[in-house]
Amino acid sequence: METALREAYHRCNQQTYTGPAGCCNGKPLGMKDGSIPDSSITELRHHSSWVTAFARLDDSRCWGFYLHNGYSWIQVDLGAMYSVSGLITRGYNHPNYHYWVLEYQVSYSFDGDKWRNVTEASGTTKTSPEQVEAPKKFAGNIDGSSHVTIQFPMAVRTRFLRIEPTRCNHFCCLQFEVLGCSDI
Repeated sequence: METALREAYHRCNQQTYTGPAGCCNGKPLGMKDGSIPDSSITELRHHSSWVTAFARLDDSRCWGFYLHNGYSWIQVDLGAMYSVSGLITRGYNHPNYHYWVLEYQVSYSFDGDKWRNVTEASGTTKTSPEQVEAPKKFAGNIDGSSHVTIQFPMAVRTRFLRIEPTRCNHFCCLQFEVLGCSDI
């Protein structure tokens, strides 16, 4: 089991990285350009005007919800296994609205049922499969218009990726792109 867990991760360090070429820097996997279809983007809850199709990076709208109504998440089915190394996020900047996600955590799944958190040391500090690692909190945006790129401590091999905002500026608004490379 431990060997399988280790194989599910690729270190993303330019000096020691041995995974697929170019994956450390990550290439866009299809949110912005629409190659990931709308039907592959789902969520727990949203505000009626801010649906998942608007979560694509640089859309004129955004996916959103009120954090005070309870937590929510948005997830993407990549359609196949990928080595995912990070995300690009953006909020929503409108003359009357300035909303964005300040902090979030990420989880991933091979099958869409069993989820693991992206952690500071994903897969390297566990002493048993039952030990749960605390999710890494990623810094989000500081305004509604800038792109923020984050890299995971290690790229994760996955098909499903879930983003859960934990702190927001007023209303949670998120647009994003998934970074990674095709699995070998």
